[in-house]
Amino acid sequence: MESSASPFTEQTTVTASTTKIDVETVIKHIFEQTANCTGEDFFKALVNGLAVALDLPYAVITQLADNNSLETLSFWRDGKFDSKMCYGIEGTLCLDVLENGSYFCSRDVQQAFPLDDILVELGAESYYGVALKDINGKVLGNLYVIDRKPMVNITVIEAVMQLFAIRSATELQQQKSIALIKQLSTENAHLYQLEQAKSQELALINQELENRVEKRTIELKSAKEEADRANQAKSEFLANMSHELRTPLNGILGYAQILQRNKSITDLGRNGVDVIYRCGSHLLTLINDILDLSKIEAGKLEFHPTTLHFPSFLEGVVEINRIRAEEKGIDFQFASDPHLPTGVYTDEKCLRQLLINLLSNAIKFTDHGSVIFKVEPSGNKIRFEITDTGVGMTPEEVAKIFLPFEQVGDTKKQNEGTGLGLAISHRIVSLMQSEIRVQSVLGQGSTFSFEVALPEVRDWAVTSRTTQQGIVARYQGEKRKILIVDDRWENRSVLLNLLEPIGFEVIEATNGQEGIDQVITTSPDLIVTDLVMPVMDGFEFLRQLRSHPKLQHHIVLVSSASVFELDRQKSLDAGGTDFLPKPIQADILLELIQKHLQLTWVYDMIENQESLVSIAQIQPPTPDILNQLLEFAQDGEVDGITKIAQQIQDTHPVFAQQLIRLAEGCEIVKLRALIQNQIA
Repeated sequence: MESSASPFTEQTTVTASTTKIDVETVIKHIFEQTANCTGEDFFKALVNGLAVALDLPYAVITQLADNNSLETLSFWRDGKFDSKMCYGIEGTLCLDVLENGSYFCSRDVQQAFPLDDILVELGAESYYGVALKDINGKVLGNLYVIDRKPMVNITVIEAVMQLFAIRSATELQQQKSIALIKQLSTENAHLYQLEQAKSQELALINQELENRVEKRTIELKSAKEEADRANQAKSEFLANMSHELRTPLNGILGYAQILQRNKSITDLGRNGVDVIYRCGSHLLTLINDILDLSKIEAGKLEFHPTTLHFPSFLEGVVEINRIRAEEKGIDFQFASDPHLPTGVYTDEKCLRQLLINLLSNAIKFTDHGSVIFKVEPSGNKIRFEITDTGVGMTPEEVAKIFLPFEQVGDTKKQNEGTGLGLAISHRIVSLMQSEIRVQSVLGQGSTFSFEVALPEVRDWAVTSRTTQQGIVARYQGEKRKILIVDDRWENRSVLLNLLEPIGFEVIEATNGQEGIDQVITTSPDLIVTDLVMPVMDGFEFLRQLRSHPKLQHHIVLVSSASVFELDRQKSLDAGGTDFLPKPIQADILLELIQKHLQLTWVYDMIENQESLVSIAQIQPPTPDILNQLLEFAQDGEVDGITKIAQQIQDTHPVFAQQLIRLAEGCEIVKLRALIQNQIA
């Protein structure tokens, strides 16, 4: 037995409920415990972390010693590490795991495998094991946990085991590669010593040495490439967990919001629901940040620039952070230069994430004073600057802030984030051919700034109306009126510039009361309304509209930046006909208008076809695959579309590339159109 004084037994203990396990704590605890470990330290940290976090007495990781036996790399038994051992697998449960990939038995495992002496010795009642495989599918060993009672929380256990089986296989393969490199390096050193010792055979030995060095160099290069691939897999396996982790979290957050609105719930129950919602939101942020960072490290982050209305984009970013600043009681100031371009060409998602990360960080570390956000031209680039009067940093802290999981300053505020926001921002800026500059004085505040090239687009509205059929130029039939109710001129400007050129008469109102007056006076064919406005908000506007006998049948598109389905449904329940998410996408806007006004678009053909992929160039897959893709597109399942596209890349490269590009940009409407064109 190894001594119980191992440093791994001194890790922080995670207490699991007898009926539920806190998923966030499990994942975060094991990640933190294994993040900086390699080799034997990693395997010890992993089994210790699994056993403690999942509240199980036994956790074991092994490697194949030969075809008939396994060698334990680390064995956690009842609160301490057991000594390593080698045992035959014939007739044991481990043989089933290695042959079938995994095995789970919730109870009576000894009866299922009566010849397995280890199960008897450990008093096993339940078992879960996963095979460890390299990138070529070759079995390397297995990872398993055992309990003396029936296993509960099997969904969580299965997810965690599958996740860390991939990580364990990667580490095991990397260690073998490193061992090979060390062995080859030792051999090369021996060859050089031999050369010096046998000077009388110098000529012959030199020739032999050159041959061997050349051979070893090739082998070293191959081993290094294999190690690099294994290291890249660490990031890729996280990036591939997006759907599996976020799907259950959406359910947790959704029902937590439903329970928060339940008037019959007790104060104690409401506090519990609030805790669930906060923890779920924090876990979602943690997962998204890890996935974003892994996507960048794996080289999978691609820019998809589009045209956008720059003033409304900035106002959307400002509004999100102004609310956060007001909640803390600090002043938030936004200063934009009047000479900024109206339309720009950039990746909207990446730029928004970059700005929100930096502004959120400034607000988080500022308790008194203000946060100032400035945007101004700088030569042929745009300069963004965020200045706060927060805690500030020392030069040593400034040097570390862009490292992953590195947080400086107030330890209480460190718990509010994941430590990945600035790391992600730094890497996004690097991909945009720029850098973030930081000036900070401890106790006085900090200034973050960067400059990026954002090409001006003067015909941004025309570009936004471009579809596969051409540019939406007008519609058939009589002229239609559309009323826009929004207190922000930037939002009204976007809709005005998109709709007036194609023939609509656009009427504007700055609040709900003006909207009611305009509906009575002009009788519009369709209304687009914001929800948060002064004087009268969107909900009251809808209530009065639907209660008026002459106005209740008007078509109303509710426009909001809310990301939760429950809030969207609330706006529809209040009287909205349909939902238009912000920031407004032209294709979605036109699709909703066409649907509710039953319009037929008239298109202008696109003059420059060189940059577009012709429909005739696309070789579609089989109807079964197309129907499956269409089903995913209708449900908004971009992960499913991406998976199928990757599977057909070799046989249908052009079509697969189009699918991946649109899926990564979450352009659902264009995805549906592309797939339906191929089915037709």
